[in-house]
Amino acid sequence: MGCWMEIVDADKAMMLLLQSTRVVEDLGKCLNFPAKLFEASITFREWLPEVPLHPHMEFRGFAHKKQLNALTQYMSFVHFPELVPIRKEIETRIREFHDSIRDRIPHSSYVIDFYVTPERVMLIELNPFHIGAGAGLFSWHDDRERFMNGPFEFRILEPCDPQKTEENPLEVMPTRWRKFIIAQRPASLYDYCNVQ
Repeated sequence: MGCWMEIVDADKAMMLLLQSTRVVEDLGKCLNFPAKLFEASITFREWLPEVPLHPHMEFRGFAHKKQLNALTQYMSFVHFPELVPIRKEIETRIREFHDSIRDRIPHSSYVIDFYVTPERVMLIELNPFHIGAGAGLFSWHDDRERFMNGPFEFRILEPCDPQKTEENPLEVMPTRWRKFIIAQRPASLYDYCNVQ
């Protein structure tokens, strides 16, 4: 069984790139700057069919001055119970892996995605260190100081407390969604959910 990101010939690869909204947006941003201020490239890697089958094992890190200061699960809207007991092991393995490769990364600040298997940790991709890269369970606004200077923190989506959820249904939502919803309908939601 194939996957839509699994490409086996050059024509399909070009079609995917030409139809990608992300590619158009990223190249459009690059063209606003002189060529010496940006470097764009396309990297191909071997297709690993297990990656899309185990989305809970992809993580995003935030490094400044080559120091990994924050780590989050990549799929930030899903609680994966299987992450809870192996959280510390994942943190240790990713931090050790990052320490082993950081001097080969040609940038001092970056957003870096990892994939963890039982055998190894892999680099998925590097992104520019800016607000255009998703922050997962962090926030560029609230956590920028942590991204820049630490201390290191690893966030996974914790299970919801059923009692809190019953008292406040918004409790299960990520903070940024909760703030947005409250801002849109403050009176009814404040009353209904007892939001402070």
